[in-house]
Amino acid sequence: MLQKARNFSLAYIPPPIPRALLLGDGDGRLALELLKHSPNCSIVSIDSSEGMIEEANRRLEQHFGKVPENFRPACADALTCDFTLDSFDYIGLHFFLDCFSDDEAAQLIHRCSRALRPGGVISYADFQIPEKQPQRIIGKALVDSLYWAFRMTTNLQTKQLPKVQWPEALQAHATQSFLGGILRSEVLTKPST
Repeated sequence: MLQKARNFSLAYIPPPIPRALLLGDGDGRLALELLKHSPNCSIVSIDSSEGMIEEANRRLEQHFGKVPENFRPACADALTCDFTLDSFDYIGLHFFLDCFSDDEAAQLIHRCSRALRPGGVISYADFQIPEKQPQRIIGKALVDSLYWAFRMTTNLQTKQLPKVQWPEALQAHATQSFLGGILRSEVLTKPST
């Protein structure tokens, strides 16, 4: 289900995608799907874990026989990286914003919105806690246990999902819920000027 949530946006984006930014793609699952969807896409993939970047490189090498030259990973902190204004056609934020506080997530969303070219797409997928029972109880228990596990294994300080608010400059294009509303995917577009 996590992979379906990641890949949801690809059905709404016709190739080619010239330039993409992936934040926290981890082991490269989305990078692989994006390169299968749009083989000439130039991908900048930022992750704070050197181990995850190595996993992404292995995944791409296993599929393509070598790491494609148009895949450029960087081990860096997304909060401090420079995202050039209007430079990406696609930005992937999948299971990533949940690592940040409300203020940090808002800062990243603002910076991503500015880095997106007019006509570009932001693809977002993450956990959410549904409003209705019994999914609410299940969702809360799942999210709480995931945060506990990540605190133990990665020293993650965040303890709850951030409030994700998209700027007015972005328009909702498509949404999909999975697992009774515990997972949510969104495709947002920046109108062409």
